Amino acid sequence: MSTLKGHDRHPDGVATVPLQGRVLPEHREAFNAAARASKLSVNLYMDSLIQYLEEHGGLPLLSKPKPQAEELPIQAA
Repeated sequence: MSTLKGHDRHPDGVATVPLQGRVLPEHREAFNAAARASKLSVNLYMDSLIQYLEEHGGLPLLSKPKPQAEELPIQAA
């Protein structure tokens, strides 16, 4: 049972593994808001999103972020 009342989660017995990463706070909130609106746990929302993408052309390959425009002023040791 999900810790959020009225939100579905994985059925008991389904093997899962952790997945972690750091994102901007506004991206995390957007993701959590979409999960809440879907009445799904964040875990089930993420799995459902991945499944949807795989069924509609697969996970996209993305380019690396652009490098910073300037170097940080770090003094040598």
